[in-house]
Amino acid sequence: MSTTYRDSPWDRQGVIDTILRKVAFPHMAQVRQRFDNASLQDIPAAIFTCVGIDKRHPRIVRIENTFHLSTIRISAALRREALDRPDIDILEPFRPLPFNSNGDLLLEG
Repeated sequence: MSTTYRDSPWDRQGVIDTILRKVAFPHMAQVRQRFDNASLQDIPAAIFTCVGIDKRHPRIVRIENTFHLSTIRISAALRREALDRPDIDILEPFRPLPFNSNGDLLLEG
């Protein structure tokens, strides 16, 4: 930690050092989630966990995979930015994501 905070006038009681002695940093691991299909509940749950975004108008980009980036799907919240870019063509109207009767997100071709 920077000595700037440890030596600051407001930390005369040594609060920062006390906190650092009592807190253990968690062990972390990188994981990958594997799933066959997203469900109707997964997308709102993912949006809810995002911090500092407009949750009513999320800016989402959906890609097939990283090898196929020439055609992507964007949420309506990105419409203005897409229209302002001369290198982007909007190929179809914005529409809701397609789900089947079980609530699974359909993969589009």
